[in-house]
Amino acid sequence: MPDISDLPMQRNHPLFRRFAIDGTVALSVGPLPTPYFVFDGHGVLIMGQAEPQAVACDFADQDVFPVATQSGNAAMALFVCSFTDASLGPHLELQAVALCAPTPDQRISDDPTAIAAALISHPEWGLLSLHLWNDSSNVVAYNSEYLGLGAELASGDVALGKDFRFVFQDAKGAPLISGHLARKGFSDLRCVFSLMRSLGLHTVLRMARQPFALAHLVNRKSAVLARNGRAQTITSADQMVVTRFEAKRDHLVLSGPLATYGFTPLCYEHISPFRFVYLHPDCAPV
Repeated sequence: MPDISDLPMQRNHPLFRRFAIDGTVALSVGPLPTPYFVFDGHGVLIMGQAEPQAVACDFADQDVFPVATQSGNAAMALFVCSFTDASLGPHLELQAVALCAPTPDQRISDDPTAIAAALISHPEWGLLSLHLWNDSSNVVAYNSEYLGLGAELASGDVALGKDFRFVFQDAKGAPLISGHLARKGFSDLRCVFSLMRSLGLHTVLRMARQPFALAHLVNRKSAVLARNGRAQTITSADQMVVTRFEAKRDHLVLSGPLATYGFTPLCYEHISPFRFVYLHPDCAPV
């Protein structure tokens, strides 16, 4: 395994000195390094609400429960990411997740930033992976055969300029998602004030000073991982800019399995550079 200190500058970051690529896992595509690192890239987390019945189907026979909004909708989000430098090689990622809790009947407000606030105020909650697509066979094998996330192969294109443009198709060429989102240098003040109302000023300032952001991704049960494992994610970005979704400016089209959720985007967060470590659920939490 390479010594992180000997790698290019973008990899010589405190996050990658804190954690190490310390092993390999044997998969159908051959041995791959673990844990999973993203050294550089850009990602967007699109947060919103979905039809509760559609999301409830994904929670059948699981040991975690969907979190609803006060209006009764499901709290759902989408990750659209371009990882330009990663331990498994450069790749794209599209993932649909739903906010989940270990106990039923949990609710958050209808505020656009409520999912972001919940992940901070409820560390015992997580994001249940509903669908996952990557454009690399190695990454699909790692996510499916090792992490139990049921990843599928896709193709896509992501362009980062004055806005963030993206399009993904499944392995047969059928559309999955397309859109463009504004890219700003600073968070929308309405979003900042919403987070302050939800979390309190001191919590927001404390989170802004922390070097790493912690969250948990939860897999659906499968033959690979027969339990709802809580995989810890550790993110360290220079910018995490939150903006309200504006229909006159932003554009999002969901197709195929994503269209069935009736997803309504409310806000989105640009994460850049996307520095990220994903630990296996069996690893001790940080």
